[in-house]
Amino acid sequence: MRLTLSRALVLTLAMLWMTAPVQAKRLDDLSHLHGLAFDPADAQQLLLATHHGLYRAYPDGRVELLGRARDDFMALAADPGNPGRLYASGHPVGGGNLGLLRSDDGGASWTKHSDGHRGPVDFHQLTVSPADSNTLYGVHGTLQHSVDGGDSWQPVGPAPAKLISLAGSSHARERLYAATEAGLKVSLDGGKSWRAAVMFRSTASLVQADMNGTVYAFVLGRGLLSTSEPSLAWKTLYNGFGGHYPLQMTVAHDDPQRLAVLTHHGRIFTSDDGGMSWQRFGLPIPSEAVVEGARVYAEYCTSCHGVAGVGETPGTPTAPLDSTKLAPALDGTAHAWHHDDAQLRNTIHEGSVARGGRMPAWNGVLSEADIGHVLAYVKSLWNARERACQGAKHMNCDWQPED
Repeated sequence: MRLTLSRALVLTLAMLWMTAPVQAKRLDDLSHLHGLAFDPADAQQLLLATHHGLYRAYPDGRVELLGRARDDFMALAADPGNPGRLYASGHPVGGGNLGLLRSDDGGASWTKHSDGHRGPVDFHQLTVSPADSNTLYGVHGTLQHSVDGGDSWQPVGPAPAKLISLAGSSHARERLYAATEAGLKVSLDGGKSWRAAVMFRSTASLVQADMNGTVYAFVLGRGLLSTSEPSLAWKTLYNGFGGHYPLQMTVAHDDPQRLAVLTHHGRIFTSDDGGMSWQRFGLPIPSEAVVEGARVYAEYCTSCHGVAGVGETPGTPTAPLDSTKLAPALDGTAHAWHHDDAQLRNTIHEGSVARGGRMPAWNGVLSEADIGHVLAYVKSLWNARERACQGAKHMNCDWQPED
């Protein structure tokens, strides 16, 4: 069976999340996240390209706006060979297209670098070749490339249909990967021709290469894959993202084991072991109740509801064959926050006959205190709006982020 993006997900790719204030204070407040890169000054921090400029995000969920640019950054690409050098593209505040921007100080300041071919362009996919920092590829209507660090651009030809993500290779500057709705593709001639990079044709939502010859790709139903160039012998690293589809990935320049992904729900996950395990990024410092709830959740809930409450999809290893019985996400991306605390507590206490009765009654196994702690942990995974609009009022909630 060929897995493709749902219509709802396609719409989500075009517009992530909701409108945000110009100056956000927390990761919860940010909207339209279009790209990410590790902060070259500290790989525990991330740089996020948004609808309102570039933000630095900290592990505890705090964010700060960098520099003076308030433009809509639709693409962000780090130069793997030059820490601190970033490229971006998108739309200026007043409308139109930005062309190609460059920063040599980690995003603190930006300069107009070039217009691109027949620009100014608005690259939505942009990549710097790990094999040659002077080689860039971008898509604005068609695929174009630069071999002089973005100074000048030449057209290559049509981009692969329904393109989602583009990545250069560390093996050769003419080698290029494309994640598309029709599957994962590879080009050996700089994008002039393409062929399948994997045997299966499921939608690929992400592809990324690092400086050391490792290529990563996320394929629906298969999970996060990797291979060592030039081989295309892919292996599955991780298939526990549940209902999240990673769209963007970044690799720390000084630690290839540290990875981060941005999903279609606007959530960020990080890995410190090369993609074998993942954690939510940007959650507030937990209270004692949340810490205890995380422990209880890991013991009793993770096997069905997934790490950090991501839920199950048909591709999840533990998922039943009957898709109507999948365990739902609890992290705010599904409907858990539509129920009040009493309803959630009762479901944990008494179990549920929905989804084939897979949710057992935990009465007698978990104490009332345990259940309360699990609820505290689950709610810590929600964003500020979901917590504020929990329960029946989610139907008509006019909550706005604090200034």
